[in-house]
Amino acid sequence: MTRDGLFFSTQGTPGQVGRSDYNAWISAEGRFYSGAVTGFSGDLVGGVDFLIGSRMIVGALAAYNHMELSTTTTQASVNAAAVGGYFASRLDTNLYLDGYLSVAFPNYIVPGASFSATRYSASLNLTGEIERGLYRLEPFAQFKGFTEGQPAYTGTAGAVGTNDITSYTLSMGGRLTATANEGTGGIVPYVSLALDYRMISSTLAGTDTFLAPRFGVGGQMAVGRGALSLDLDTGRVRSDTTDIGGRVTYEFVF
Repeated sequence: MTRDGLFFSTQGTPGQVGRSDYNAWISAEGRFYSGAVTGFSGDLVGGVDFLIGSRMIVGALAAYNHMELSTTTTQASVNAAAVGGYFASRLDTNLYLDGYLSVAFPNYIVPGASFSATRYSASLNLTGEIERGLYRLEPFAQFKGFTEGQPAYTGTAGAVGTNDITSYTLSMGGRLTATANEGTGGIVPYVSLALDYRMISSTLAGTDTFLAPRFGVGGQMAVGRGALSLDLDTGRVRSDTTDIGGRVTYEFVF
């Protein structure tokens, strides 16, 4: 049992390109799962980045994640620390590319045993920007994936062999933002819709592929020397498991 990717989305969004020379952000997220896998997860992620010229930012991040997951046959408690790097680049006036690379070190506690693993994650996201009066449409295409190797162990259910996990997700969709309050200090709301195609393959569980929509809503407003945002979304993490979660992020300059 694993959760998708690392535990964060790339913070290098289009609005960040061309910001102050040095910026930082911190994000807290909670997520609940239902279906064949039930449970919850919590994440705390932070990063620092700087502007290169007027078209690119690069940064470093650190994250900590905790999960409690159950199926009909087992349960797992997972704690993981991660480090990585990210970037965002303005390719054209209304076209942006961002992404990240990271490595995480999850520690699993299962009935009668515990073990550690290593996970490598990556993401690339291409986003456009179309202004239409008081609205902005941001179509996007994203690829994200991870690979993880888990060692063999013996628990209360007996011996379990090594488990190599690979997953990738291809997403296409759009985000519609009401821009009337931009620059006024008011709340800037948005809605988003995407279609995810995901493949999860593991030595022990086989391969799961599915196509599912993901819906999101949120908003952002200026607070102090930065911006506070709230994001809510729901979709599927497996063909038989849905998720719903919320994230609060604060970005600031220094």
